Amino acid sequence: MNLEERKKYYKVLLAPSMSLEEKMDELYDLPDEDLTVLLGQFEVDEDYEICQAIKAVLDDRKSNSN
Repeated sequence: MNLEERKKYYKVLLAPSMSLEEKMDELYDLPDEDLTVLLGQFEVDEDYEICQAIKAVLDDRKSNSN
Protein backbone atom coordinates (compact mmCIF):
# COMPACT_ATOMS: atom_id res chain seq x y z
CA MET A 1 0.00 0.00 0.00
CA ASN A 2 1.56 3.33 -0.99
CA LEU A 3 1.54 6.38 1.26
CA GLU A 4 -1.48 8.02 -0.36
CA GLU A 5 -3.50 4.81 -0.02
CA ARG A 6 -2.46 4.48 3.62
CA LYS A 7 -3.47 8.06 4.30
CA LYS A 8 -6.92 7.45 2.78
CA TYR A 9 -7.26 4.19 4.69
CA TYR A 10 -6.48 5.82 8.05
CA LYS A 11 -8.66 8.83 7.31
CA VAL A 12 -11.62 6.46 6.87
CA LEU A 13 -10.58 4.16 9.72
CA LEU A 14 -10.15 6.99 12.23
CA ALA A 15 -13.66 8.37 12.08
CA PRO A 16 -14.28 11.73 13.75
CA SER A 17 -16.76 10.04 16.10
CA MET A 18 -14.01 7.88 17.62
CA SER A 19 -12.42 8.87 20.90
CA LEU A 20 -8.74 9.75 21.09
CA GLU A 21 -8.05 6.43 22.84
CA GLU A 22 -9.79 4.46 20.08
CA LYS A 23 -7.75 6.26 17.44
CA MET A 24 -4.56 5.58 19.38
CA ASP A 25 -5.44 1.88 19.58
CA GLU A 26 -5.83 1.73 15.80
CA LEU A 27 -2.46 3.45 15.24
CA TYR A 28 -0.41 1.76 17.95
CA ASP A 29 0.87 -1.15 15.85
CA LEU A 30 2.38 1.09 13.16
CA PRO A 31 6.13 1.66 13.23
CA ASP A 32 7.34 5.11 14.33
CA GLU A 33 8.56 5.89 10.81
CA ASP A 34 5.10 5.29 9.35
CA LEU A 35 3.48 7.37 12.05
CA THR A 36 5.87 10.23 11.38
CA VAL A 37 5.10 10.15 7.65
CA LEU A 38 1.35 9.99 8.28
CA LEU A 39 1.63 12.84 10.76
CA GLY A 40 3.22 15.02 8.11
CA GLN A 41 0.52 14.13 5.60
CA PHE A 42 -2.34 14.84 7.99
CA GLU A 43 -0.74 18.13 9.10
CA VAL A 44 -0.73 19.27 5.47
CA ASP A 45 -4.44 18.38 5.28
CA GLU A 46 -5.03 20.17 8.61
CA ASP A 47 -6.65 17.04 10.02
CA TYR A 48 -5.70 17.85 13.57
CA GLU A 49 -7.73 15.15 15.34
CA ILE A 50 -5.70 12.42 13.66
CA CYS A 51 -2.49 14.41 14.24
CA GLN A 52 -3.31 14.55 17.94
CA ALA A 53 -3.78 10.77 18.06
CA ILE A 54 -0.50 10.13 16.21
CA LYS A 55 1.41 12.49 18.48
CA ALA A 56 -0.13 10.84 21.54
CA VAL A 57 1.03 7.39 20.35
CA LEU A 58 4.56 8.67 19.67
CA ASP A 59 4.68 10.46 23.05
CA ASP A 60 3.41 7.34 24.82
CA ARG A 61 6.14 5.25 23.22
CA LYS A 62 8.80 7.77 24.22
CA SER A 63 7.65 7.84 27.83
CA ASN A 64 7.49 4.04 27.99
CA SER A 65 11.00 3.64 26.60
CA ASN A 66 12.59 5.81 29.32
